[in-house]
Amino acid sequence: MTLHIHQIPAGPLPTNAFLVTDTVSGDAMLVDTPPDVASMARRIAEEAGANLRYIVITHGHWDHITGAADVVKQWPVPVVGHELVRTRLEDASATTTSPIPMQPVKLDQTI
Repeated sequence: MTLHIHQIPAGPLPTNAFLVTDTVSGDAMLVDTPPDVASMARRIAEEAGANLRYIVITHGHWDHITGAADVVKQWPVPVVGHELVRTRLEDASATTTSPIPMQPVKLDQTI
């Protein structure tokens, strides 16, 4: 297995997302989902010949999660994160500090 990490700055701050690809299997995971990351991640995944298998959320700050719904629309894959991010992902009103509206996303698996 050889991993390649693609850094993807996105959003108004900007915040980094990371597309981690296994160059042998073609499997990939997207780590964090800042606003406006979906199209950039799609382009990089296609160029790398990667198939997204998971979305991993590292923490619940708005600049790391507000792009999650757009990513899930493009890739209906499991969203993985710590139990403490569940409320921030699943209840858009809980992300009150966000200057960007957020659509709720289900946390499928906890780690």
